[in-house]
Amino acid sequence: MFEAIFFVILILMGFNVMTWEFLQYDIYNGVLTSMSQQDQQALSESLAATAPGTTGFAGNSFNIIVNNTGSIMVTVTRIYISNFSPTGFIRCSGSNVCIIDPVSPTNCAGNGNCVFTNANVQVGENNLNIHVAGLTIKDGSGYKLVLSSSRGRQFSFYYPLASQYFRPVWCIEL
Repeated sequence: MFEAIFFVILILMGFNVMTWEFLQYDIYNGVLTSMSQQDQQALSESLAATAPGTTGFAGNSFNIIVNNTGSIMVTVTRIYISNFSPTGFIRCSGSNVCIIDPVSPTNCAGNGNCVFTNANVQVGENNLNIHVAGLTIKDGSGYKLVLSSSRGRQFSFYYPLASQYFRPVWCIEL
């Protein structure tokens, strides 16, 4: 009698372990599918600069002009600006890279009011002006501008361009 009960308990435990294993495998496959979809969406992002890349310099503001050549909307979540050839102006140079967020002003250049607007670039949108306020980069120095998307992609270009015939090239940095 006890052996029959013990045998039934063993069988039930085996079914329980198998059920638990199937559920864990199903959860794993769900996460794998979700991450694969996120990777495909990130690879579908593509921003391209419109020459000359930055325009509309007025006081402490300028516009970054972009085109969305990808198949998915791109949301710019952060802009990094680094001064790689300071000519008397040391802002955004060395380890003090200027980091600009779209929501709240940040102290990016010592003045506490750097912010950017117009961060959503729709599919097929051309000549979208991402307006950056609180910082000037038209000071004779060379700058590297990196736009970071909500999916973790980074698109970069340099200001000023090397010559009038040079078209900005956006690099994907992984």
